[in-house]
Amino acid sequence: MASILQPGPNPVTSGYLKEKKHAPVPLTTLLIPDLFVSFCSSAPVLNPFYAKVKAESDAWFAQLYQATDEERAKLDKADFALFAAWWTQHAGEPEFRTICDWCNWVFYFDDQFDEGHLCQDPLNAQREADILTQIMTTGLEDDEYPDDLPRPRALRFAFRSVWQRLAERASAGVQERFREAMQEFCRGLVGQVGVRSDVKPRDIDSYLAFRRRSIGVIPCIIFAEYYHDLRLPDEFFRVSAVQRLQDLAAEITVLHNDVLSYHKEYNMGAIHNIVIILRQQGMTQQQAYDAVDILVRQRLQEWHIRIAEVPIYGEAIDIQVHKYVTACREVAVGNLHWSFATERYFGKGKDQVRQTRKVNLINLDL
Repeated sequence: MASILQPGPNPVTSGYLKEKKHAPVPLTTLLIPDLFVSFCSSAPVLNPFYAKVKAESDAWFAQLYQATDEERAKLDKADFALFAAWWTQHAGEPEFRTICDWCNWVFYFDDQFDEGHLCQDPLNAQREADILTQIMTTGLEDDEYPDDLPRPRALRFAFRSVWQRLAERASAGVQERFREAMQEFCRGLVGQVGVRSDVKPRDIDSYLAFRRRSIGVIPCIIFAEYYHDLRLPDEFFRVSAVQRLQDLAAEITVLHNDVLSYHKEYNMGAIHNIVIILRQQGMTQQQAYDAVDILVRQRLQEWHIRIAEVPIYGEAIDIQVHKYVTACREVAVGNLHWSFATERYFGKGKDQVRQTRKVNLINLDL
């Protein structure tokens, strides 16, 4: 068991990567890892209300956000509802609508910190995070902060609507876990703003711990409690194996995203990407991909070990445990499949990359 959890030399610091062989490819073409392995090899099942709710949710958000025709087209193409539909196959229509509205909101909310007006402004980034907490605690009135920009205010009202709908149905425990997850998510986003110019070397464990906060996976998992109407005991969430399963789902998603978004983020000058970090530490692009491949597979192996460590409670609770653990897995699977179903990372070439795994070299010497 220990050999799986700690499988020999660290792939980043050892010479293991030199042993990895690939079929000959052109010098300017490299192979990304095969990410569709283990439980990620199974195709996700689409929520039956996807088409109807996508149209309604996109229209609602676009109107609230005062999106231009070009922005509406971009929203439709991004298809955040598809992302949601692939990890909520059992959600009813009202619950799926709430989740789709959250997904539309969260990507735009995140963009404020990544490349929007908050990306170089830690003070106002923290202020926006504090207002989000206010919405989930004391509430937000329509006329509050009237001098703020219209679009940040629209995003607040969108989140307020989602929170109110979730609070109407979810138990007090679910509300508290969602509140804590959103606050942790915001701490991660604000933390990215604070170290945006930091180029100091970072170790993998600290990087993944940092990125787990800002990737947004944990709130997605908690939505499963909402749409399944789960009533799990509080002690379940204190079990170390359960907490680690949540972290593994987030880490697998981070590693997938970093591989797929590398070209896009490199061109943006981003630093919060494990491929960028590994190349800063002296790896070639292919070596960095190979290192990430090992890291992903380690976590997929650990997943099965942690599943076996989840306590057995009895039929009534175990049915709910199964739904919750499945949700952890389905968020990672749905995100991966959505990344290739849309043109978010590879444009029109997404199907070719999916089939061949071939991507272009980024020459750092140019």
